[in-house]
Amino acid sequence: MNPDILVLDEPTANLDADAIERLRRQILQAKSEGRTNLIAEHRLYFLTDIIGRAVFLKNGFVAGRFTRDEFLALPDARRVEMGLRALTPTRLNLPRARLVGQKRGLSVECLRCTLDG
Repeated sequence: MNPDILVLDEPTANLDADAIERLRRQILQAKSEGRTNLIAEHRLYFLTDIIGRAVFLKNGFVAGRFTRDEFLALPDARRVEMGLRALTPTRLNLPRARLVGQKRGLSVECLRCTLDG
């Protein structure tokens, strides 16, 4: 179809990290071909090398316009105030799960469920 403008609304919703990276490369490819990319997104980290301009919407109204450099230079505290997510991916450093029981694979032990107490 090769449209001149791509409009993406929350394109990373329900995508894992590998799929987000694949999408990022596809958007960069479209940009290198001269296509306009209009992206409404909460996750910002994958867009840092794609952003040309950023428009901040609040309650349906334009509350800020930024060049790429202005947007990337916003202090973390200001982004938090605006309700925006980080410009770097969240990294989890969780301890390894300890083995319980003798069964292989996923198992649930000592599970209890109550209703009304």
